[in-house]
Amino acid sequence: MRFAMRVLSVVLIAGFPMCAWANPVAIIADSYFDEDLGGWELHPGPGEQLSWEPDGTGHGGFARFEDAGETAEFVRAPEAFLGDWSELDGVGYIHWELRVFRVGDDPAMADCTAIIAGPGGRAVYSVPPPADPSDWEGVTAFIYRDEWTVEEGSWTALLEHVETLLIRIEMVGDSGSGRETDIDDLDNVVLGVPYSLVPPAVLRPTTWGAIKALWSER
Repeated sequence: MRFAMRVLSVVLIAGFPMCAWANPVAIIADSYFDEDLGGWELHPGPGEQLSWEPDGTGHGGFARFEDAGETAEFVRAPEAFLGDWSELDGVGYIHWELRVFRVGDDPAMADCTAIIAGPGGRAVYSVPPPADPSDWEGVTAFIYRDEWTVEEGSWTALLEHVETLLIRIEMVGDSGSGRETDIDDLDNVVLGVPYSLVPPAVLRPTTWGAIKALWSER
């Protein structure tokens, strides 16, 4: 099924924004972790490495991963983030914020990565890790073919049925059990449409604050 968008202050004519100051932002799904993990699960696990923390970002709680294994860990999105993404092609985005709370014994940083998959294929978005792992860093992946590596199937077929969204939460090389482990945090995951009629190649904000600033009243 297609998403029912929660539209914030949108004024539309023939399907397009009437003016810039109309703040055309639609949020498809969001997780701010204010009260719990909101249905996010560790992948591949074990799940006890993922916990909810009640404070630390100024926005409330966040998800915390504490390394205790040998695999690279991702978090799997709940159902609200999944489905038919066709209408987001070229205009949508996935945004999240991450922080390395403790580096652990292995300082090698991993790329910021998101994976989408379904019957139509699989695609990976990846950008270099933050320069300062001690600070919260925003990552914005635009739902735009040139931004992703399609590893299986086709981009169009994949977007028609996204049944899996994974975001890397383990940002440090595996330190494993028996050593000082790395601790990594995730917050403010948003799937939405921040703009219309502006090609992603022209306008690419890189933080959630920048996305919101695009549509602040002028």
